[in-house]
Amino acid sequence: MRKAHRGDLAAIQSILNAPGNLDKLADHAESALLAAMTSDDQAVMVLDLPDAGVAAFLWITGQSSSAPGPKIEEFGDVQPGSGHGAELLDRVVQDHMARHPTRPLWLAVAADNTRAIAFYERRGFRQTELRPAAWHRRSSPVADALVMQMEAAAAPQLTPNEAKVLSLLRMSNTPMTAYQLLDRMQQGGGVAAPPTVYRALKGLEDTGLVRRIETLRAWVPLTSPAPGVVAICDDCGSVRNLATPDLFDSLHLRLAAEGFAEARRTIEVRGRCGDCAASKA
Repeated sequence: MRKAHRGDLAAIQSILNAPGNLDKLADHAESALLAAMTSDDQAVMVLDLPDAGVAAFLWITGQSSSAPGPKIEEFGDVQPGSGHGAELLDRVVQDHMARHPTRPLWLAVAADNTRAIAFYERRGFRQTELRPAAWHRRSSPVADALVMQMEAAAAPQLTPNEAKVLSLLRMSNTPMTAYQLLDRMQQGGGVAAPPTVYRALKGLEDTGLVRRIETLRAWVPLTSPAPGVVAICDDCGSVRNLATPDLFDSLHLRLAAEGFAEARRTIEVRGRCGDCAASKA
């Protein structure tokens, strides 16, 4: 991750003008992007790939103003779904929270963009406001705008290895074992050993950011440390953490009546998710 410079303008504009970037509000003049690159109140960050140039960029505004806090203005990557944008966002969030732990980050997203909303929720952003008919797309009908905010408490300080492991888990659509994580960390010449990964996973579990799937001996990221039932799809491998507060309250009372002291709560259900069930119908 590094700060963008004039030579990155073409790559950034290419991302902004990509046909799939339907949520972009308006064209941004190169003069505005250049001003942001040298401003104390703004920053444009990019993620490079070896021999491939800019893979993702992120533009943040309001860094020096007092309220409502810094805003992620624009964000995207060259190959959506590659994970490069997710890696850049995670790095920017961690860097911001390390330097400004009391200042929340916020952003706005089209309220009907469910994939983007889920993406941000996995990173600790929470829905705070709905602005009716406020999102004017370039080639689609006007939509409601959803404001999402990450409080400082949602972004605990992580070690570099914890941040890397969390980023890899968030980029994956299925649970990852420790050795899968190790393999990914070693790609590109990275130095890592099994104890490195296990220590990072332990730290992330302690902060409620990941959960071990016992039956798979693998880990998934969490958006909330609250306990829930884990639903594991045997077809696609996806995992969902379902909030079930009434179930756990009843279970706690029943165990207490038996004098049983709980240490951890894990309920895992194997089956077929809704998408896979529909495809088999």
